[in-house]
Amino acid sequence: MPSLTLKNAQKLKKLNAQIKENFRLDPHGPTHQAATQAFHKAYDSLAFPGGISQALDRLKNKDTSILNEVLSFLQNNPDYFRSGYHKEKMLQHLKSFSLSQKQQTLLSSLILRSIDSGPKRLFSAYAKLAPKINPALLKPEILIRLQSSHPEIQRRATHVHELMKQATNS
Repeated sequence: MPSLTLKNAQKLKKLNAQIKENFRLDPHGPTHQAATQAFHKAYDSLAFPGGISQALDRLKNKDTSILNEVLSFLQNNPDYFRSGYHKEKMLQHLKSFSLSQKQQTLLSSLILRSIDSGPKRLFSAYAKLAPKINPALLKPEILIRLQSSHPEIQRRATHVHELMKQATNS
């Protein structure tokens, strides 16, 4: 059964598709404007449970009570208009938190997922978080990916490996 996050992402995708379809039929007409208003009215609450703006503010203010919700969001990996931007901001904020072993384990799996596939920009945000993760959780899997037959996986694994080495040398 899809999570609330994924259901809400689908709703946002449908609302966004309605904007595009109404624009195609009647650019800037009343139906297009109504679809745009509906999208913007629902966006914040559908983008993240409790509101994306509130979630990002809580992360910015180092509110540890939101960590598990954010990690669940990242694990579900919802795809909707601007979701990559939100994930990137969340990952930037996560660097300033002290993470539990369980949280590090989850993040290590997400970092590995980003090495294996996904947008380059989001991979970059995950890679920058790698030095915060216990190397024992990541290093063995990174070493396997360094031997991958896929050049992009190799390149990404090399990048993460270098960031982790730099962090231990400083």
